[in-house]
Amino acid sequence: MIESPAPGILREIEGDAIEIQARFDSTNATATRFGIEVRRSRDGKERTIVYYEPRTDSFGIDGLVSRRPGSPGRGSAGRRPGEPVELRIFLDRSVIEVFVNGRAITERMFPSPESRGIEVFAEGGRIRLESVDIWEMAPIWPIDDDRG
Repeated sequence: MIESPAPGILREIEGDAIEIQARFDSTNATATRFGIEVRRSRDGKERTIVYYEPRTDSFGIDGLVSRRPGSPGRGSAGRRPGEPVELRIFLDRSVIEVFVNGRAITERMFPSPESRGIEVFAEGGRIRLESVDIWEMAPIWPIDDDRG
C-alpha cells in the first residue's frame, strides 16, 4: 500500500533511459492523485511527475516539463470502473512517453543530469501498488557530451 507521503520503496533505483510498468489497484483507494516520479533529484526538489487522478479519470505529466505548443500534458485515461490503472513509462534522457490504459502523452523535460531517481507516490490518501517492473534501456541517441 502506498500512502501519503510516499514510503521511499524505489529509492535505490535510478536511471535516465528506462521503461517502467506499474499496475495500481484502485479498489478501496483513497488517494486523490498517485503515480511515479522520474528524473528525481536526491533532495526531491527536482522531479517530473507522472500522475493519475481517479476523480477526473485523467493522467498527465507535471514538473520539469517543457510543453510543446498545443500540448495539454494531460489526457483522459478512459478507464472503466473497477479496472486497474496501468502506467507504462518510457524515459529516454529528456523525452518521456506515458501510456495509461493504452492512451499516450509524449513530452520533453530538461532536468539536471544527476536527477535520475525514481519513486512512487500517493497524495491525499492511499493506493495499492500491485506490481512494478523497471528495465534499463539503451538511449536512442549516443552520449556525446558531459551529461553521462
